Amino acid sequence: MVASVSEFKSSLRQRGYKLTLQRMAIYEALRDGPRHPTAEEVHAFVSQRYPMIGLSTVYNTLETLCELGLAKKIAIDPSVARYDMDTSNHAHLVCAACNKIIDFTPPHCEICAKEITDRHGYSVIRQESVIFGYCPRCTAEREAPKAG
Repeated sequence: MVASVSEFKSSLRQRGYKLTLQRMAIYEALRDGPRHPTAEEVHAFVSQRYPMIGLSTVYNTLETLCELGLAKKIAIDPSVARYDMDTSNHAHLVCAACNKIIDFTPPHCEICAKEITDRHGYSVIRQESVIFGYCPRCTAEREAPKAG
């Protein structure tokens, strides 16, 4: 689920945060910019319109959005944090060749959470899955006969 602009503004106010130009720009960058971006990619997107916004402001705002439940940090690569505005339980399909990331909601998400609760007594609060493979384009390229 992606928070609307009014939900974003309301959530900030309810938690005592001010709606600043920087926060609004970073929210818009997550909503309208590249999917599953790094902080650096968000900064590059925001800097096109607001060159005065610093990278540290982007990092801090992304962390605030995660704390407020308006975004989540996704663990696709342990060396770099990526962010997702879709906070619903879903998996990510990652192409091992071109690194394209696609959202995917496995049909078993809710069944799996219930079984974990029933079998182990855990109260599931969030699920994350990352599935690596090759996207259709990269699969076709890998299977194409090599010239020469």
